[in-house]
Amino acid sequence: MSPDSPGAAVAREAERELFDLVVLGLPADGFGDLMRQLLNAGDHHVMLVRDARPAITRALVCVGVSEPGKQAILFVARLLRHLGAEKLASAGLPARAYHAG
Repeated sequence: MSPDSPGAAVAREAERELFDLVVLGLPADGFGDLMRQLLNAGDHHVMLVRDARPAITRALVCVGVSEPGKQAILFVARLLRHLGAEKLASAGLPARAYHAG
């Protein structure tokens, strides 16, 4: 990993202070490598956002029917409340949906 890469920058910041969420603009290329770097840089969630998009007002959260899925919905609900969003929808997916090929 290059010392100037976004993954390296996140790793440096994660060493200095614990963060729950990393928000990054969607890169033009190298998406897969960047995601691996960001996810391996610490114990945090990663949110990629498109450039020049309107404010978030609605969200769909697709999670497995489980305790971690419930925690994901609660996390997104808190985030949307702080953003002033109007609607949260969730879809509970059975475990087999994650393993379908």
